Amino acid sequence: MSRVRSKLLNVFLIVLCYGLAVFRGKAKARLTNPKRILLFRSKPSVGDMVYVTPLFRAIKKTYPDASIMLVGGGRSREVVEHNPDINRLVSYANNFFGTLRIVRKFKPDFGCLANLGSVEGLALLYLS
Repeated sequence: MSRVRSKLLNVFLIVLCYGLAVFRGKAKARLTNPKRILLFRSKPSVGDMVYVTPLFRAIKKTYPDASIMLVGGGRSREVVEHNPDINRLVSYANNFFGTLRIVRKFKPDFGCLANLGSVEGLALLYLS
């Protein structure tokens, strides 16, 4: 049942994002110095999070004044809890709309999906 629910949520999110894209249009602004950066990594295993930790350092080195929020799933907190490059960590526990509410309050200037193929991640970045 949960697999069917997950697929229905993905279809709903795709339709929602495409529908909003019709009204919003293309992004025309070029961002040169983002102040709030959102990263999304929902893979639950520790090893997958370790692979992307160099990304955090590279972003912080390029944009030292930026505040970085990481939305991570599973045991990601164990890996990045004391990482000085991450300013805020939000646990993603399959509560899409609750996480979206938190992310929208952050008001990110730039978003990055750190795991490919995540429909929920793409929708979260687009809707924030």
